[in-house]
Amino acid sequence: MKNAQEGWEWVDNKDDTYTLILSDFTLETSDSEGIILPRDHDVRIILQGQNTVTCTRTGLLENWVSLGPGRYKTKTIEGEGSLVLHVPNGINIDRLIINSGTLKVYADSAFLGGLTTNEAYIQNGGNVYVSSTALDSDGLYLVGEMQLHDGSLHIEAKNGIGIFTDDASSVYNGILIDGGSLFIEAKRGIYRNRRMNVDAALMLSNADISIHATDTAFINKEGEIHIHDITSWDVTASTLFGGKYSLTLDLADYQEVDEQLLKVHMLQESLYTSASWKALQDSVNRVTRDKYFFEQQKVDAMLQDIKTHMDQLVYLPANYKKINEALQRIPSDKEIEAYTDTSRMDVYNLVSSIPWDKNITEQSSLDSYAARLNEAIDHLTLKPKPEQVKLQLLGGAHQRIRQGEAAVFQTNGSVPDIVKVTINGRELPAPYYRVNYTQTLSLTLQPEYTKQLRPGLYSISIQLDRENIETDFTVLSVSERGTGQEEISKLKHPASINTGDTTNTVLWLGIIILAVLLMKGINKYKYK
Repeated sequence: MKNAQEGWEWVDNKDDTYTLILSDFTLETSDSEGIILPRDHDVRIILQGQNTVTCTRTGLLENWVSLGPGRYKTKTIEGEGSLVLHVPNGINIDRLIINSGTLKVYADSAFLGGLTTNEAYIQNGGNVYVSSTALDSDGLYLVGEMQLHDGSLHIEAKNGIGIFTDDASSVYNGILIDGGSLFIEAKRGIYRNRRMNVDAALMLSNADISIHATDTAFINKEGEIHIHDITSWDVTASTLFGGKYSLTLDLADYQEVDEQLLKVHMLQESLYTSASWKALQDSVNRVTRDKYFFEQQKVDAMLQDIKTHMDQLVYLPANYKKINEALQRIPSDKEIEAYTDTSRMDVYNLVSSIPWDKNITEQSSLDSYAARLNEAIDHLTLKPKPEQVKLQLLGGAHQRIRQGEAAVFQTNGSVPDIVKVTINGRELPAPYYRVNYTQTLSLTLQPEYTKQLRPGLYSISIQLDRENIETDFTVLSVSERGTGQEEISKLKHPASINTGDTTNTVLWLGIIILAVLLMKGINKYKYK
């Protein structure tokens, strides 16, 4: 049978099976049922284009024929089109296989679930979307098993269970998801019930799993839960697992943590400060090995914690003993002026560039720097001594002065050179002479001193640091005007010098007084 105008065709395959082809088929009816299929025959439903069914109760169902478990017939959906059901109870099929195509069920008041079946298999790229909004209504309600291989299943059942399987009539009601993608938003995610002592497991692998549950994500009333090799995991729930279950889960990936721990093991504790080393060891001790694959973020946080404290390790400072010893060898600021500018600058440049921030791992380079500094100090070169100019008297030799006149002597020495001045071998006190330096060094005997000198010839020695300059000078009386023979004769005999020392004068005066007294005593004695 075929109704091209309505967009459907029913084909008898002559092998006790049938094919229903829907091509842009639209059914809107006030009847309670939409598409009714024979329960006791396998039916292949081929979807072409966009197909829609709207009715008052169940959109896709089977007629009533008594069939027990093991005798269920298969209803297969495939094709490149879609089937959208806007019905209160969605679908009620014994054994449903979605090989391809898209099935969407909008069930707003389903009694059991938006998609009710004994067995459901989604594979080969089939896509199923179920929205069940009624209170306590589930997304998929099965009395039997459910499998998702290579397709997608999207369920919204905020007031119920995403996928519920029961073992009534002692049927196997395991749940197997080993491919494709699963999204559930519900009060509880996946619930495998156990009433008839049927052992069955929840098994998830090689799939993208996203479950957002306000209560529990996975429940096996009694049995095993196996989860491994998940391609992506986005599960949030107040409780992750429920029921009397034994859990088999992949552990989190600790490979990067182990690699980082190996790096820590290779470090030398002696190179670091105790505080930074302890902080790193504390981060290592915080590593726990009990995290499952869905707790990978916690393991990654452990890894980052170790990395952070490795980055925050602080090296001990280098030993600057050799640098400090070299610095002690540098001459004082005054002493170093005796060395050439070039050799001094070699030392100064090294001192100003000492790297004070070296750590213990850079000790060898620091010791090399100290060696360079020592070498520069060893190569300090004294400035060449200036050429010594022979001291000589430039003016004032053999001069003649009168008593009370200044006597000036000029030399090529310098002020610091003068040590002392002697007249006739006796040191002259400093107040009696004055030293001036302009272009030459001049020494002046003060008039206050020369007026004390008796006329005569005097020797003078100007003792300098390097050598002495000696000459003589003549003192004339104030009244002398010429240089007659008498005066010259007198001048040939050096006069005594008044240096301010009156010791001899007093001595002679005492002797004279004593002699006079003695003579008076003798005369008095004779008189008696």
